[in-house]
Amino acid sequence: MKIVAGRVSGNQFSLTCEIAGTVVGEHGAQFDYGGTVNGNDMSIKETGLRVWHNGHPVDATYKNPGPWPGTRESKGPAVSSVTPAAGLIAGGTNIAISGSGFLKADGVHFRMSDGKLISVASFSVASDSLINAVLPNIENQADFKLNLFPSDVIVSVGTKDSPISTHDAFTFERLTVTGLSIHTGLPDGGTDVKVKGSGFIGVTKVEFRPARLVSLDSALEGVIVRVESPTELLVQVPKGKNLISPGLTSYLTNVVVSVGSLDSAVTKADQYSYEFLLLTKVSPSSGPFTGGNEILLSGSDFPQVSNVYFLYDPNKAGVNARYTLVSPNRIRVLVPDMSGFAPPGIHSLKVDIIVTALGTSTKAHPTDQYILANLEVRSLSPSTGPAGGTTRVTLSGSGLTGATAVTLSNGTQSFKVTPVVSSDTSLTFTTPSLAKLKSVTALGFHVTVSVGSVTSSTGKSPLFTYLKK
Repeated sequence: MKIVAGRVSGNQFSLTCEIAGTVVGEHGAQFDYGGTVNGNDMSIKETGLRVWHNGHPVDATYKNPGPWPGTRESKGPAVSSVTPAAGLIAGGTNIAISGSGFLKADGVHFRMSDGKLISVASFSVASDSLINAVLPNIENQADFKLNLFPSDVIVSVGTKDSPISTHDAFTFERLTVTGLSIHTGLPDGGTDVKVKGSGFIGVTKVEFRPARLVSLDSALEGVIVRVESPTELLVQVPKGKNLISPGLTSYLTNVVVSVGSLDSAVTKADQYSYEFLLLTKVSPSSGPFTGGNEILLSGSDFPQVSNVYFLYDPNKAGVNARYTLVSPNRIRVLVPDMSGFAPPGIHSLKVDIIVTALGTSTKAHPTDQYILANLEVRSLSPSTGPAGGTTRVTLSGSGLTGATAVTLSNGTQSFKVTPVVSSDTSLTFTTPSLAKLKSVTALGFHVTVSVGSVTSSTGKSPLFTYLKK
């Protein structure tokens, strides 16, 4: 018997041989006492092999044939890539598995990090190098505390499995929102918020759904600016003006990310609140206890404002102020006289400005604070200068924020100049020339400061003295 060709699979092989000079085709054969296969070479131990022809054994002894003339079967399947390399734990999406040795594949699994094998929902062999598969739903098998589940894709052909490598890595992800870069904003919307989480693969929409959702019709759809990665989105906040209603200062929503019909679960981490009544700026932010000066409040839309008041003690009634609505988000306020609130020996006091609208009021916040100070001039540096003026004087005192004028008066004659305010306790001004007066009755001038209609006391004001030539 002469072996012409053959192929090996495990300890089973078939061969084409020649008996008595005639090629009899491929026959089944087996090791009687074992053997080894190394590459394309085979060595046979003991009596060698037994061959059948047409269902009958053929007497033949073939010991140590040397190099095996046949070709060995494929070494087994191997995975070179998985596309995409991540998918949702809800399953149902398609992946493409590339590699080799897939033609007779009879199984595709995910080997999870704990060693558990999970079969794909279905698969089809497109070619020896490509398998198309559908992801299984692993929600019931996934640890609810985790959002990411790494695995390796394993292709099986009979008893052979593709070896694990970095090329077969696949991550199951839970569609969830774990945080927002900002959690509050004005009803105008338009600002960008970073949405962090997992499973942002093929995102179709992002909605700001009312926390007490009655109907999906009330959800506000944000604009997806950019998908930064499977764990981060950049979304533009939608307008929320239509959510304003009597008695509300804010409106709580949940940011829900959708991939097709699948939505991220609602958690505290995805909460975003529209703030309807919110003071964001008070300008200027300080002034005299005696009031009389105007300030400008900026913030969210102020629909149907009914009151503005200054609050020193939360347990007591505030002091109402006169106001004018300049625009939907700006209010001009005339500061009321609050001199009765100044404790003895205290030169300044911090209060909250509260706006009431639609039956509710803004909450005290650092952005609504206003500092009351005794409008007082304490010193001048220098306190003397030439009659020709042009002396730059630094005035120190309190309550100087918003100062509109500095007056120099000798009792019968006076000048008014415009100051440059440095802080609540300091400003500068330049002295005018005495030549502006027809005649000078005295060279010493009391210096006072005005903030709007309020002027510091003349009795305690220091003197600026013009020097004779």
